[in-house]
Amino acid sequence: MKKIVMALLFVISSVFAFEELTVQNFDEKVANKKVILDFHATW
Repeated sequence: MKKIVMALLFVISSVFAFEELTVQNFDEKVANKKVILDFHATW
């Protein structure tokens, strides 16, 4: 059971993977893909 839960957590986390986008890599990362962007500021 524990192995199944760990496998499910791995699959879910890989589906919702996060990447930090910069000005340099933005066009490359979002080209021809469906994406959800979350913009935030630390101030």
